[in-house]
Formats: sequence, structure tokens, C-alpha cells
Amino acid sequence: MSKTILCPYCSRTFQNSDAVYQCTNKELRSSGDEVCPSVPDQKLSDFWMEEGVPYKRFYRKPVFGLFGSTARAATCPNCGQASRRLCCPHCHNALPPEMVEEGSEIISIIGDRSSGKTVYFVSLIHQLRDEGYKLDIVDVNPQDISHDEKSRTSTIYEKMASDMFDNGVLPKQTRAVRPAPMIFRISTKKKGKKGGRDIYLVFYDTAGEIFRDVNRMEEVANYLMDSAGVILLVDPYTMPALRKTLVEAKILEEDYVKANPVVVFDKVREMLSRSGRKNLLNKPIAITFSKIDAVVHALEDTGSSYQVSGVDLEHDSSFKRTKVLNLSEIDQISEQLQSVAEQRWGAGQLNAAAVANFGAENVRLFAVSALGCTPTSDGSLPELQPYRVMDPLVWILHKMGGFNIPVKQ
Repeated sequence: MSKTILCPYCSRTFQNSDAVYQCTNKELRSSGDEVCPSVPDQKLSDFWMEEGVPYKRFYRKPVFGLFGSTARAATCPNCGQASRRLCCPHCHNALPPEMVEEGSEIISIIGDRSSGKTVYFVSLIHQLRDEGYKLDIVDVNPQDISHDEKSRTSTIYEKMASDMFDNGVLPKQTRAVRPAPMIFRISTKKKGKKGGRDIYLVFYDTAGEIFRDVNRMEEVANYLMDSAGVILLVDPYTMPALRKTLVEAKILEEDYVKANPVVVFDKVREMLSRSGRKNLLNKPIAITFSKIDAVVHALEDTGSSYQVSGVDLEHDSSFKRTKVLNLSEIDQISEQLQSVAEQRWGAGQLNAAAVANFGAENVRLFAVSALGCTPTSDGSLPELQPYRVMDPLVWILHKMGGFNIPVKQ
């Protein structure tokens, strides 16, 4: 059966039967030449912003048999060796075979550079590996399908996780022109038992400020439209009224990066109108304010009050203790954050724009801290205590259904 795939690299969609193959023949002749010579590939070079880099050749062959649902091996027309390496037809990046066969239910994590999305993603995966059993998750597996070693999910993630949790330092910020996405398959499928489900958690990275980059905005909007769920990380320091308060108190520098995440919803509306798609209902989006511990402490230093019922930095999500998702707790925190965002942060339009596109039942506000501590001037982390980092994901999984998450109304 044909299924629509969202490419985690270029954010474009395609039917799984339209995937292309890439030759995997690494054999060398006695002269040292490749049996199947690598050749420059324009699509892959364009995506990675490279020039003239040779890659193993790509070719089209039928992916599935007449009644089959498992991708077949297909022989390279140049060397005759069979390959099962399947790639996006738009950008030619390799994709996990299971994603092509079964469909790509992707939960995307996106946000501007200042939102702390890198440390959030690392902290989230770390907690899922430690406490995923509470969600019946049996596997949190990096998808190592990138075209080079440096871009592999396990390579990137393990280095960042080691920096944070073993060495107690912040991971380095992204420098690449086009960073590779980190992709994890989250599975509840148990060996020898029927049922269970796979989803892909995709960390949409970027080296720039995406909410100010017109050229990248369409990619972000595609993720919002075609992901099964989205965690949109927002730096609360970029919210106008909060920013003004902290700048006047000399807690925040006046030239602190500015960002306006509302513009991505404007782009979504434009693209929906252009494509003829009517709406995005039944797609959960978790608007997630990061660095909430820093915000609380900063406002305390100014003498301003900060009161959000349920966000007190002392008590993590009740889900971690009880293995039950308390929807009243989620709703209460979201409503309180919405009130604070509107009345004190100058950010009421953010929730309004999300609701206009996704529907009120599919939007919730969250507050998290990926670190739970303030980094020192040299980037050292005195004591990691991540706070509520799993909440947005657990709520999205509940909205998607099929994860057997116990719920308390």
C-alpha cells in the first residue's frame, strides 16, 4: 500500500513507492579503482551545499512487489550489485528502510537557535532511555543512515550526551551550514507480541535563526504541516514584554537575539492557501517555553512575581511518579502559561496563531528546563536537574493515540 513519507532532511513529502535506490558497492579493482565509480550527484550536492562531491550512484527501480509491503533489493544498473539503501527522491538522502516501508510518523522538534533546542533534545533522549519504560517504550534507537560518519545520529548525539551528562559541560553550538538532523526511532513493539508502534523523533537542527531566515521558513512550515506532532521550542527571553523587563533590570543584554515564532504560522497559512489544504486539525503542537528555571530566577531578581500553578521548579511532572498522564495538570499549566504570556510577556499572539491553524484542542503550552541549572561563564554545568522535559512528548503521544498511556482527567 502506498504511504506518504515526510523526509526528515528536506521536509518534502513523497509516496514510498517513489523512493530511489543508492548503490552500496564498495568493491575495488586490483588497480584501486571502484568497481562502481562514484559520480557527482546534483540533488545531494545541492542539499548539502557542496560542489562536485562524488557519491555512489542513484537509480530508480520498483520498491515493492505487486502485493508486497517489504522493500525489495534492487540491482544497480551499472555494476549489477543488489542494494536496499532507499533514499528520498527529492534530496537523495538515505532513509531508514522501516520508515519507507511502514510510513513516517514523525514528531518534529523545531525552534530558533536561542531556544536551547540542542540541549533539550539531548536531555529528552537521555530521559527516554532512562524512563521510557513508563511509556511502554522498549527501544530508543538512533537511525544511522547518513552519508558520512560525522553526520550520523549516534555520533552527534553520543558526543553531546557525553559532554552534558559525563563531563558536565554544554555541547558546542552548531556550526555547519546545513546540519544533519538527528533521528531516533521510538518503538513500543515487543518481540514475539502483536501490536506496538514506531514513531520517529526528529531534531530539526539549523545553524541560523530560522524565524528570521525567509529561505528556511518554508521548510519549517512543511514540518508543521506534515509531522504527526510538533514540539515548538520558544525562547521566552525573545517575548517582547519579558525581554523589556529584563533589559531594564540589566539582567539581559539589549542586543540579545530577537526572534518571532509567530511568523512560521503566517507561512503555514500562506502555504495551506496555496496548496488547497484546508486546515491542520488533529495534529498536536506543544508550544514549549524553554529555560523556565532561568526565567523564574531572573524575575525573582527583578522583584517581579512569577506565578504559574504547577510550574514551581520543585516538583517535576506527576507522570514520572505515577505513570499516569494527568490531563487536568497539563491543561492547568497551559492555561496559566497562556495568561502569563498574554499579560506579562507580550506573547498572546503566539498561542492565538497556533490555535487558528491547529485548533484549540490540539495546542498546549508547556514550560521546561533542559538543564535545571545555570551554566557558569565557561559553560560548566554545576548540577543537571532537567525539569518537565518529557511533558510535551507524553502529551503528543497521548493525542496521537495507540501508546496505551494511562490517563487521569
